[in-house]
Amino acid sequence: MAAFETDLPTFTTILPFSKKEVKFRPFRVKEEKVLLMANAGDNIKDVTDAVEHIVEACTNGAVTASNASMFDMQHMWLMLRGKSVSEELDFYVTCVCEHRNELTANVEDFKFRQTPGHCMTIDLGHYTVEMRHPTFEDYGMLYEINTVDAVMEVIANCMTRIVTVEEVKLNTPDTASEFREFLDNITPAQFKKLEAFFSTMPVLEYVAKYTCKGCGAEKEVTIDGVRSFFA
Repeated sequence: MAAFETDLPTFTTILPFSKKEVKFRPFRVKEEKVLLMANAGDNIKDVTDAVEHIVEACTNGAVTASNASMFDMQHMWLMLRGKSVSEELDFYVTCVCEHRNELTANVEDFKFRQTPGHCMTIDLGHYTVEMRHPTFEDYGMLYEINTVDAVMEVIANCMTRIVTVEEVKLNTPDTASEFREFLDNITPAQFKKLEAFFSTMPVLEYVAKYTCKGCGAEKEVTIDGVRSFFA
């Protein structure tokens, strides 16, 4: 018997950082199976690859790993999961008393935490560096390679241009190696300013306050990270 296609509803969301309006459908069981298999293993790169495939398929290519920031991808995944499975997410948190507490959050409970002073332009003295936020693809590179070189490559990728009094250098495929070389030749103090850009980026998170059922202590835990969002 020939398989038949089921009609799926279409929803709309606005990505919080790009402000792009995106239409999407819920994911199918066959797509969820790919993610479940990835989560069963210990390789986070398998999880990010599965999420990348599902998001791209459900948005008809409007949101991809190469064009979406990590923040927009997290938002997109929460919307997809809410419409495909449930708007409630269950988490398990182990207290210091070793009791395992079950917590529940709604997808709407997740909020972006902004760090004051976060700026897309970094003053390095003689140089001014303009940045972009890392894409989901950039994060995937870190999980795939997991080396100092991979970190440096991602930082270089996120530098859109270097400005001096004499010239403006754009980051293109032809100049990418120059940006990587630039990183190797700045001082540790200048490099820390670039690191601060990444450490102060917005974070999508849910702060849960709960009472441990094992010891009765009042607790607070922050839910974020790849495993938390894409499980």
